[in-house]
Amino acid sequence: MYGNLCSDVFKYKKNTAIQYNLEEARSTERLAHRLRLAVLEGGSIYPKQNAALKETIRTAIKKGMQVKKISKIIDDFYNPLDPFCTHIVQLRIGLKICAIITVDCSSLQKFKRILQPLLKRFRGAFSTVLPFFNCTNNVEALMSEKTALNFKDLANRLMQDGLTSKATAVEMLDYETGAVNFKCDPVQLKSTCQTLKKRGYHILHMNCNFIAKAPIRLTCQENGRYFKFLTKLLEIPHVIKIYDNVAFN
Repeated sequence: MYGNLCSDVFKYKKNTAIQYNLEEARSTERLAHRLRLAVLEGGSIYPKQNAALKETIRTAIKKGMQVKKISKIIDDFYNPLDPFCTHIVQLRIGLKICAIITVDCSSLQKFKRILQPLLKRFRGAFSTVLPFFNCTNNVEALMSEKTALNFKDLANRLMQDGLTSKATAVEMLDYETGAVNFKCDPVQLKSTCQTLKKRGYHILHMNCNFIAKAPIRLTCQENGRYFKFLTKLLEIPHVIKIYDNVAFN
């Protein structure tokens, strides 16, 4: 259906703004994708109730994937980020602390109004802190059968999709299932997913991760105050996960 996509003609590595890699992803990444797909198609995270998942788990173990890793992939997929309601919020707390939180809310402005009193109490503010973190934002999407069949030059199609969705990188994940990874800027996450959906993709999975480039250490007093802030922050039901630049002992 896709032609000889492994030939040199289809190996694009770099555009002026986007990196392309149409060589199939590593075995571990494909296995993770197949596990998610098996859950989706079988309708259950329990192997006893999902024959496709049971077989995929058996294959993953045979190929060397640890059971703990398999369980985490399935659990993460069972509690997915909603690509259309997930927002990235950047914060600065006091003079030292930079934090990024992922939130699940229909409106970013609504969440900011909820958070504002807490920020005021702990001398926090909305601030651009992404430059202080290394970011990984992947959108795993499935091409529709119609898309695959209507375009002979799949490489050009993916380049168009990458440009239109403002992706920073496009990686072919699995040719057999038509899975593609789109990497994007965190602030473009929602718009990237919306564009991909309009272009005929099914968003299968989304992953966000932020690691501080230079972790900081707090005094005992600062640490105690920040812990109180985190406790209150996690009481807000919209908060999914918190990333910061604080190094805990």
